[in-house]
Amino acid sequence: MRPALRLPHRLLLTLASAGLLAALSACTSAPKEEPAAGPTARESAVLEEVREAERLRLARAAEREAAAPSRPAADKPKKPRDFEAEVETKTRKVFTSELELTIAEKKAEANLADKRAALSAAERKVEAATAELERYQGTESKMLDAKARLRNDRNAFRLEELEQELAQMESEYGKYQQDSPARMTGDIVIGRTLKQIEFAKRELQLAIADRKQLTEHTIPRKLASLEGDAQKAGDALAQATAAFERAAFENKLSVTKARNSVLEEQAALAKLEAERDEAESKAAKDAAGADA
Repeated sequence: MRPALRLPHRLLLTLASAGLLAALSACTSAPKEEPAAGPTARESAVLEEVREAERLRLARAAEREAAAPSRPAADKPKKPRDFEAEVETKTRKVFTSELELTIAEKKAEANLADKRAALSAAERKVEAATAELERYQGTESKMLDAKARLRNDRNAFRLEELEQELAQMESEYGKYQQDSPARMTGDIVIGRTLKQIEFAKRELQLAIADRKQLTEHTIPRKLASLEGDAQKAGDALAQATAAFERAAFENKLSVTKARNSVLEEQAALAKLEAERDEAESKAAKDAAGADA
């Protein structure tokens, strides 16, 4: 018995790729005119090696196909009816984007109106606070000080008047005898005048203290409070102005985005409709050519 023939591996792969495996199988399985006992051991070994090489080739081809990036299948030309669903879907998207644009515009208008109203209110508060400060600085504080000075002057004049009356009474009633009715009457009148002088001095002291309190504490505190209110109103106005400007930019951005979305959807719909029309035209030409 002759030893089995071992073919090189590359030769086996070449035989397998050339389709010789099927030929060898056919040769070994086809009936022969002359009876034979079957393939020899050498032929069986060669056939087995070819089959093994074929299996190896198929396995490697499968691995390469699995490792290779998937390639998109060639797009088949669309028929006109294939565009109907896409056109309908894209039309709905255009309608939705237009609604979103309308909503964005309405929201922008409402938002801007609120910010404008807040800005107007802040401006009015600034005007009111500034007017109140100027009024107090210009007239009210001066009027309060003038009233306090007038009260002091009146009290001082009243005290001086009472002192003059006392001096006159003492001069008139001093010439009478001690126990005479006139002297007794004079003593009563002089005593009352002395008490009035005492009250006048106390009123003058209170008036002086009130004016000092007014000029050194009351008026400065009121001015500081009004200046603080004006400053707060100014800060609120600055914030309202910034909020209004920011809202204007944000509204412009949102409306622009919505408008761009509408334009993109409309462009996509127009492109899809053009493709559909082209497909319909091509289908009509093909049908005319077939009829001819």
